[in-house]
Amino acid sequence: MFIIVNKENIVIEIASQQNWLSEKNLADKSLSIVEIPEQMTVNLGDEYNSDKHLIIERPDNRPPISEEEQIESKIQEEIRSIAINNLKTKGEISQNYEDRRKV
Repeated sequence: MFIIVNKENIVIEIASQQNWLSEKNLADKSLSIVEIPEQMTVNLGDEYNSDKHLIIERPDNRPPISEEEQIESKIQEEIRSIAINNLKTKGEISQNYEDRRKV
């Protein structure tokens, strides 16, 4: 996985392949490209610690979730809830089943 960080080591772009990074960011000499392990969790706005090669979560730096993303999340939650109730009604899963998974 590849990330681009600014001078403050804040992640501004994430891609699974280097050639998927934006050309604009690749051309900007003030930004750095860093390869990180696939299993590492990273979000835009997080901080990259170059000394320890760690991602430091910085939720306060993350871009706000768009209204469209919020709506999509609510739709997914509703679809999951309806599916679980239908499966309970059909007897395909236990009536005692509790959904512990968040969408």
